[in-house]
Amino acid sequence: MKRESMPQYIEKVLQKISYGDVYASAGETFSVEFEMDRLKSMEAKEYASLGIRVFEKTAAGDYRVGQGFCNHEDDLEGMVQRAKEQSQWGEKLFVELPQKRQFPELDICRDVILEKEQAMSWGEQLIQEFKSINRRNKVFVSVEVTDATQWVANTVSFYGNYREKSFSLSCGFSHVDPSGELLYLGESESRFDTRFSFERYVAKIKQLFEWSQRKAKIPSGRYPVIFAPEALDTVLDPLLIALNGSSRYKKICRWEGMENTQVVDEQFTLRDDPFCLEVGDVYPFDDEGVVAKPLVLVEKGVLRNFIYDLATATRLGTHTTGHGRRSPSSLPQPEFSSLIVEPGSVSFDEMIRSIDRGLLVYSTLGGGMSNVVAGDFSVNVELGFLVEHGEVKGRVKDTMIRGNAFELFQKILFLGSEPEVKRGIKAPALAFDGVSVTGEDG
Repeated sequence: MKRESMPQYIEKVLQKISYGDVYASAGETFSVEFEMDRLKSMEAKEYASLGIRVFEKTAAGDYRVGQGFCNHEDDLEGMVQRAKEQSQWGEKLFVELPQKRQFPELDICRDVILEKEQAMSWGEQLIQEFKSINRRNKVFVSVEVTDATQWVANTVSFYGNYREKSFSLSCGFSHVDPSGELLYLGESESRFDTRFSFERYVAKIKQLFEWSQRKAKIPSGRYPVIFAPEALDTVLDPLLIALNGSSRYKKICRWEGMENTQVVDEQFTLRDDPFCLEVGDVYPFDDEGVVAKPLVLVEKGVLRNFIYDLATATRLGTHTTGHGRRSPSSLPQPEFSSLIVEPGSVSFDEMIRSIDRGLLVYSTLGGGMSNVVAGDFSVNVELGFLVEHGEVKGRVKDTMIRGNAFELFQKILFLGSEPEVKRGIKAPALAFDGVSVTGEDG
């Protein structure tokens, strides 16, 4: 399949189905990777695939859904046939597919070129910077450019496509100290331009490295814990599960029936914005052709909205919010776009200075092993530091934290003022009091 021929493939497929839609994706990637201080690979790839969803009417008069995909033009008819056959035992479902309408144009395909020589120069520069922190550091750098086009079309009247060109950079190092202990530090970012801040990456990683050179212990007990933006998923994931309409359909939603009531601390506001270029998960319409729009999820602690795709909204008798996401090989499901936690007024340094004894956590291990739907977490601290008398004393090892996210969010100790973009979320650091900590004393 070729990107330039995708419109013809889509038209051909739509002519063979009575009611349904098409989602297609095609593009190319170029990557440069450095590993263990040296160039590992340079690679260019092309990809293209197309998927369909059909709603076939049965002899009983209802509709059932089927799905198929292919990545070769010779298999288009076979894909349609497989989807129709699958619909014979598919879910009973019929959704109102969107009609043709205007959608916004986003600045996500800029006339920016990254030559391989520049990507290699970045790698060499970062290797030099990280080796200057400590010569024992083993540096990794990954640079990738993706130029992709997405299409959505249906048998009603909607047809749309958009092109995006993104640049991503991951860098950092592993360090083994004389005692054999391994430390891994890294940063990553995706952008629609090439204005990466190497100085910021190096300065932050250098600070973490210096803190990590001092060892510290914390006795077991309940303490205030600062979650850096990198570690927020530990406590934020249960809330996102509750905000997903699929949880309502499965009857596992912690916040069922609580719209327009206060569910968390009034300091907390969470938005989903598919137009936020800074976060990067953006689109003018979702993967079902529903025109996108920003959505307030939680406003000053009050639950405002859940997210839905067409199918989930239909099952629950409500309306889609434009959050239907899929790949060519899967059916749509509700997923967030760019998430934004509104910042507070407390700086990161002020947070640390306000802690008499507690933890600063940058990454955890073992998330998802507890009852996340209920809000429970029990994780190992992969990278965390003891804070004592307002200062970072050193790195803690063999330490666990546990608690319930819904309970912690009832009273936020500190809401940071300096948001960062990490894992599709723009958020500041958050601190909670009374988190259960199991230290080296067991």
